[in-house]
Amino acid sequence: MTFENVVYPAFLKREEEGFGIHFPTLLPKYGWEFSLCSGPTKIKAIQNAEKALAYLLAGTLYDNEDLPSQAPIPSEQVTEEMELISIKTSYSDYAKEIEEHLLGFHWHIYFNWDENSNFQAVAYKKARILGCKDRW
Repeated sequence: MTFENVVYPAFLKREEEGFGIHFPTLLPKYGWEFSLCSGPTKIKAIQNAEKALAYLLAGTLYDNEDLPSQAPIPSEQVTEEMELISIKTSYSDYAKEIEEHLLGFHWHIYFNWDENSNFQAVAYKKARILGCKDRW
C-alpha cells in the first residue's frame, strides 16, 4: 500500500472560522458542499489537507480499491469565492502515523440528505479514528 507525489485538484474557500479545502472531483457527492478539512489560515488548511488526503487515499488502498481519479475541477463550476489549488501528498510523509492509526482503526463514513435537506452522517467503525478516539 503506497502512493507517492499524487496531486488532486481542490479549492480553498473561506469559512466562518478559517478556510476549508474541498475536493469536489475526488468526493463528487459531498466535496462541493463540505470541506475534507480546514484550518485557521490558508497555510494550515493546506497542510491539514495534505495529511487528510494521505489518510483518505491510504484508506482507499486498505480497502483494496484503486486510487480515485485526479480529474480536474470543471471551470464552469468555479465561482469567485473558490480559490483553485492542487494538493500534493505522499504515503511516505505520513506512513508511520497511517500504519499506527489506520490499519486496524479504519472508518467508513456515509453521508445522507433526506427530502427536507436534513443532513445525517453514519459511521461504520472498525475501531477508532485518529484524533477522535476519546469522542467515539
